[in-house]
Formats: sequence, structure tokens, C-alpha cells
Amino acid sequence: MAEITWVKLTINMFDDEKIRLIEAMPEADAIIIIWVRLLTLAGKTNDDGRIYIDEDLPYTDEMLSTIFNKPLNTIRLALETFKRFKMIDTSEGVILITNWEKHQNVEAMSRVKLQNAERQKRYRDRKKIEQLNIEDLEKRESNVTDTLPVTSHHAIDIEVDIEKDKEKNIKDITSTKSGKRIYDDTSPYLQLSEYLFSKMLLNNPEAKKPNMQSWADELRKMVELDGRTIEQVKGMIEWSQADDFWKINVLCTKKLREKYDQMRVAANANYKKRKTEKMPEWAETPRDVTETAPDPDQQRAVQERIARLKSSGKNSEAG
Repeated sequence: MAEITWVKLTINMFDDEKIRLIEAMPEADAIIIIWVRLLTLAGKTNDDGRIYIDEDLPYTDEMLSTIFNKPLNTIRLALETFKRFKMIDTSEGVILITNWEKHQNVEAMSRVKLQNAERQKRYRDRKKIEQLNIEDLEKRESNVTDTLPVTSHHAIDIEVDIEKDKEKNIKDITSTKSGKRIYDDTSPYLQLSEYLFSKMLLNNPEAKKPNMQSWADELRKMVELDGRTIEQVKGMIEWSQADDFWKINVLCTKKLREKYDQMRVAANANYKKRKTEKMPEWAETPRDVTETAPDPDQQRAVQERIARLKSSGKNSEAG
């Protein structure tokens, strides 16, 4: 999909009654910045004002707090303010900018729609061609078997020709389908996708189940194209979902693949830090202390002082 690279901000934006009311609130500057950031996210998503990472992965308050680098309470205050002023709507489970046409790049949106329409037309044309190729191949197979006298020699030649035609058509069809694959329950990529989702559920029991086929395909690319091993992918899933920062940022296999190198650096840094950390004094093994005999002169002086204290105590009692 072609991207929208800008959204409109009118010069009289700060004359708007809602913005002026927001300016009178605590943390007004932060709230207005969050509003502008939401507008840019909506332009990036390019779905009539909706804001999400993927269609089945909406932004949470925690994710926006991380992305916008704002305290979570400020994010929630801003969202509640926008909902109260009907600047956003969350009834569909995603953030929707109301009156999005005020902020969108109309010319770019029209161009994107035309490009999408042309893309859909090309896709439908390819599907028709694929279907015609398959029907033509079936007719050719039928005609060959019906018209030729089949001897053992002819049968071999016919079978070879048919197989060649099948291979050619299959290659053509798979190339037009962008190599899309189906993963069954025995696929390690599907199993890893389900493993990631199970870890996400531990962090957020309300997480929506994603399209596991698209998740599995991203993991296949990690292994076949990026050169990761199954063990490395599984290990990174476990680490990312245990890390306070990454567990709210890696919520799909696409993001896992994109951020793999960054997470590997962070994981290695954490590991090295743990190895070099000095053990606190209270946790160190105590050193052996060898007792030494007291000095005789010191011991005699102590005994004499004790005797004097006892003597003075008896005299005071007698008095």
C-alpha cells in the first residue's frame, strides 16, 4: 500500500474550542503533543482515521506510552480527554480519529485508492489467467488420453509431456501468488507462532488471537532468509516476552523479525552486565578468621580492673 507522508494541520488549529479547553488543563502541552502524534499515526495506518499496528493488533495505552515517551497516566488522561471531546472513538476496539477528513491528505488518499483499485484489478486478472491455464491443461490431458492409441511407449511419452506441462503451470501459478504457503500443525513455524502467542497471553490475557498463518510465514523468513535457527528464534521469543520493554513492543512475529538484531544486542549486554556485577558484601562467602591468643599483659590488666571494680562495689554496700 502506498503511504501517506503528511497530514493537514490548519493554521487556526489553536482557535478551535476543544484545543483551547485542553490548553486550560493540567499537562496541556503534553496532551496536545499526543493529539498531533495520534494524527500522524492515523496517517501512517491509512485506514480512514483508524490507528493500529496490524488489523488484529491495536495500540494499547502502554504501547503508546512507550512510543510517545510519555508517562502512562498522561497517555490515559489524554485519551479520556479526546473521548470526552469526541475527538476519538474507541468503540470498535481501536482508536479512530473522528472527522478524519479534516486532517487527511486528500490528494494522496485519492491516489492511494486509485493505486489500490488498479492493484486489485491486476490481481483479479491474474486469477482469471491462472484458472484458464488450469482448465486448458485439463482439456489437453483429456484430449490426449481420448485420441491417442496408448501403447507402452506412447504412455511414457504422454505422461512425461503432461508432467512437464503441470510443472510449468504450477511454477506460473505460484509465482503469481507471491509464494504464499499453508502451514499445518506439524510445522515448526506454526508451533513457534503459537508459542509466542502463549507467552503474550501470560502478559496480557485479553490479547486477541492473530492470523497464525501470516505469523508462521514471518518465522519461516527468519530461518530461511535471515539465517536464524529454530533454537535462536525460540530463545528470542522467551527473552523478549520476559523483558519489561520488549514484551510491550514485540506483539507479532513481524516485529520479532524486524527487531531481532536490536534485541540480540540488548540481551547480550544484559548477560555481560550480570556476569560482571560485583556480588554484594552480604552475599559474599565470609573469610576464615583465625583466633589468636590474647596478650598476657593485657589479660592481667583486665583481671586487675575487674578485681578493683568488685572491691569498690563491696565497700559501697558496706557504707
